[in-house]
Amino acid sequence: MNGDEIKPLYEKIKSTEELSLIKDSSFNLDEKIKLHLNGKSLSAKELKAKLNLDWATNKLSNYLKKLSFIKYHKGKRSILYVVDEQRSMFDGE
Repeated sequence: MNGDEIKPLYEKIKSTEELSLIKDSSFNLDEKIKLHLNGKSLSAKELKAKLNLDWATNKLSNYLKKLSFIKYHKGKRSILYVVDEQRSMFDGE
């Protein structure tokens, strides 16, 4: 791995706090999902790419629908997922 491969990753990370959270090995999938969906609506395919998961898209979609802090709505071509701020506050956020 050289500096050219690492540079785009650091440009996407907005703060050193986010960087430390991403590097933390105890940082679980649900927390990563909250971080990436913070204020954004993403499809399961987009979220899968951001999380670098090797899951099938429909597996991630089913997982997201089961999470209490996620709400979803129909977009133009796909289902979009977003953090439900009211439920997220009760989950310790």
